[in-house]
Amino acid sequence: MPMLLQKDNMHELWFKQDDQFFTPRGTIHLTIKRANANTSKLDILTTRILNICINQVFYEEFDAVWRAGMGLKIDLSESQLKIKVTGFNDKLVHLLTNVLHKIQTFTVEQNVYDSIMTEIKQALENVKFKQPIRQLVGEKSDQLNKVSFVPTSSLEQLLDQVTIDGVQKHIETVFSAAYFKMLMVGNFEQTEAVDAAQQVSQMLKSQPLPTFSHVPSRIVNIEPGHYIYRHMGKDTNMLNNAVVATFYCGMVTNPKDRTTMTLLSQIAKDQFFDQLRTKEQLGYIVGASTNSFSSGKITLNMMVQVKFDALVESIAGKANEKVTSVDAEANRMWIPIDKGTYDFALLADEVESLQKVRLDDVLDMWDRYINPETAVAYTRVDGQMWAAKTEYITARKLYFSSYA
Repeated sequence: MPMLLQKDNMHELWFKQDDQFFTPRGTIHLTIKRANANTSKLDILTTRILNICINQVFYEEFDAVWRAGMGLKIDLSESQLKIKVTGFNDKLVHLLTNVLHKIQTFTVEQNVYDSIMTEIKQALENVKFKQPIRQLVGEKSDQLNKVSFVPTSSLEQLLDQVTIDGVQKHIETVFSAAYFKMLMVGNFEQTEAVDAAQQVSQMLKSQPLPTFSHVPSRIVNIEPGHYIYRHMGKDTNMLNNAVVATFYCGMVTNPKDRTTMTLLSQIAKDQFFDQLRTKEQLGYIVGASTNSFSSGKITLNMMVQVKFDALVESIAGKANEKVTSVDAEANRMWIPIDKGTYDFALLADEVESLQKVRLDDVLDMWDRYINPETAVAYTRVDGQMWAAKTEYITARKLYFSSYA
């Protein structure tokens, strides 16, 4: 379990000395939370362009780091900058501060900017040619898991408003007000971790980030009901339709709810694939409707206890796998730190809870959340995409067809 060495209104520092592998290696995770850039669509688009610019310019450095037996990842989003460095412990802090300095002093070159703008325009244009299921899954994730949602079409319309000066000035906003989290795992001493955090703090020279500017990663809370949103595919050559159904089930803070849903998801996945693709031959896009979900209960009831126990043991075994490197250990510790849950016993609790779950618990969850005839607070969100050459069924037609 990592140790919290420092915490104030500017940063928090976590540390874990390697006591398993005893190799001269380590991993440093750094997340710099920034003032929310979701305030406008133009800010969102500018941030994405800047992230691509940084990663493209750093490409040669990525290659050099890899050849030196180390690793480097950089990701800039609307709410944070993430940097991860792995490798030989005596070089990691220098690599981290060097990367941070280059980002702070980053200059967007005209030729790089022009090349990236061409790529982005083409990428946004190509979104409509993706398989419908991929388009739906991406949009559903953004709509239900983010505070603000901006459709790709809206960003495409703003491309002409983005300028190289605007992208350059945007770099300053990344560090103007910030709060950073840092984790050092490996062959380090506590004093080295403290010194590294001090160097990062001195380099940032940021103002404290107000609490209201911290953007949580959470699912959007909606009232119980059955919601449907529809799209007409823009690619006239695409003949596939797609459906993505999302059910709100249980609380993420409840270990039993999480583990029961893990089992239910695995069981449903296999049964839906077999029924919708193999037997009914509906194609590669395997979706689910209320009827399909309702039929799953019969399948679950027909499962024998031995088979269910085997599934439980299989999932528990994967969750209980031991880490095999310093980097893997650091990644496992970083997840609850980065999310802000700080529940380092989560995995152990889930394994323990998983081994206590019985088939009746899975059936009970199905009835409480997924079966529309028994769920008290039934909450479902459907995304539908129609092929451009398919007749678009209106809400009125859909209503009457359900009673035909």
